[in-house]
Amino acid sequence: MYQSVGESRVADGGRQTARIIKATAAPRGVRLTALRRNGMLWHSLGMILSSRFAGPPVCSGTMQNYYAPPAGGPGGMAPGGYYAPQAGGAWRDGEHLVVIKGSALPDRCVKCNAPAQGFTLSRMLYWNPPWVYVTILLGLLIFVIVALVTRKQGMVSFGLCPEHRSRRTKLLLAAGITPLLTIGGCAASVSADSPGLAVVCVFLTLILPFVFIVLANPLTAKHIDDRVLRLKVGPEFLASFDAQPGE
Repeated sequence: MYQSVGESRVADGGRQTARIIKATAAPRGVRLTALRRNGMLWHSLGMILSSRFAGPPVCSGTMQNYYAPPAGGPGGMAPGGYYAPQAGGAWRDGEHLVVIKGSALPDRCVKCNAPAQGFTLSRMLYWNPPWVYVTILLGLLIFVIVALVTRKQGMVSFGLCPEHRSRRTKLLLAAGITPLLTIGGCAASVSADSPGLAVVCVFLTLILPFVFIVLANPLTAKHIDDRVLRLKVGPEFLASFDAQPGE
């Protein structure tokens, strides 16, 4: 006689229950094993009946998608551990511009407030407390370790006008060319038996590229904490922002 899968499973469950009743006088280990098997059987029966008689799953347009990537926002992280750029999120506080980490500043030059014409740079800025630089007196290795431990960082996106873009490019080019010129000067001073000039050339080789790189950086971080960056920007660009919220 034909039986459906659900009816067959129910019959098997009844016979299994009868076996459990008979096994109540059996040792404790045997009773536990039988009870586990019976529980698994009734669980399987429930799954079969629900899949047979239940309707299709209900979908809702407002149902949360747990597999979606985390949404960006102030403090929201993008893939790779960087903050996702967000429009806005900046205000004026005294002589500095306070920016929420990961914010994208308006499409204006951060130096002169002229239109940036869609040109955007995204930079990771770093900051150390001033007292960290005193530890260099204890040794270079100690300074490096302390600087790495206390360093704060934050991502920000900003624009530059064509004029300041060109100036930045020239300064970076100078930072790359200067070592070649000073090294040539060192070689010439050694050939001319002029140790004083050689020392000056070595000093310029080490210092000038660093100076040019600092001058080419449009933004300077004056303070960074876990949420915001305090930046030094051009006065015209700073004046275009409102004061700190709540003031």
